[in-house]
Amino acid sequence: MKIKKLFLLIPLINLVFAVCKSEDSPMGSQAIKKLEAEIHQDTPLQFATRSLRSNFTREHFDGNIDCPEKSNSNANIFDKSFLRFIEDVYNRSDYAEILSQDGTHIIEFLKLCNELSLDINSVYVGIRLFRIKMMSCEIVDDAVVNQILEDLPDQMTRYFEKSDKDNGVKEILSKNIEKIILCHLNDQFLRSVIAIEDTKKALTAEISNLFLNELKKAKDKKSDKKSKTRLRFEVIRFFETTLARTLWNPKSPETVWTSFLSIANGLQRLASSNIINHMDDLDSLLWELTYRFNFFLDLSGFSLPLNFYEEVEKAIEEKTVSFLESKEQDEGVKSKKEIFTEKLLQAKTKAYAYYKKGILPQI
Repeated sequence: MKIKKLFLLIPLINLVFAVCKSEDSPMGSQAIKKLEAEIHQDTPLQFATRSLRSNFTREHFDGNIDCPEKSNSNANIFDKSFLRFIEDVYNRSDYAEILSQDGTHIIEFLKLCNELSLDINSVYVGIRLFRIKMMSCEIVDDAVVNQILEDLPDQMTRYFEKSDKDNGVKEILSKNIEKIILCHLNDQFLRSVIAIEDTKKALTAEISNLFLNELKKAKDKKSDKKSKTRLRFEVIRFFETTLARTLWNPKSPETVWTSFLSIANGLQRLASSNIINHMDDLDSLLWELTYRFNFFLDLSGFSLPLNFYEEVEKAIEEKTVSFLESKEQDEGVKSKKEIFTEKLLQAKTKAYAYYKKGILPQI
């Protein structure tokens, strides 16, 4: 696309040379400036390599951000910067194409969330928007999926950390009320009978405050649990959307099988990191990966060299592909391994016919 854009500049270059007969010509000077602006205008390739961090600086704000009346918190700065990123980059008509070939912006977004200690809701919004943009992609490069899976677990683990089982509110209240009463009873032995009324009021106030504080904590925990569930579901949807569009490059057959295994391992790592906490969800993603790879074999399997099939068959025979060897979640269904090996045999037959007999597969 960058080359195409430069070709479109050829008429403009001719125009500039026609006008610029003299270096001192005002028209020539203006034309040169116009040409420079066109050449330096951002192309999709430049946008693909530009860091997301360039959109998250104070210089992107209008006015004085340090004014007392304006919030200067990390979250506030992030929200304003992310909005600018949405308006200037995300909304570009070619951004989906960029995202389908380079997942750097997604990883940088997650790293920024960690560095700024942003809450779970900020992460949710970003993942959801990137998923929506992925929906407009026709094809997603397999390298992008691997790129995201390599870093995402480390960047998101803190939002899904396993905590010790919390004591119930009733148990916490009982223990703390007991401590308060004992404390006041001990004090009572040292005080006169006249102070009993004051003790009763103080005791009532402490117990009331304790109850309200624990009630607030319980509500916050419930809200946090809902936020985690929502983010977890969004991450699963993101990978469902991305995997459904993933394709491997048949012109680089030496990387295809390795990439497939890497994606499978990356999905399983989501479970070990507690980002996915139910086996059914992991199983669904592995099914999505299996069917998508089968689709790729249908589409391009005939052009893959025969030694590719030998490599895959060896891995299947040696049972080194762990998720294909695992028992299916649902009884009675045809296993991933069976479905995969059937498609592999079909694709290998077409590849043999193509390379040995020169027969192209029927469309």
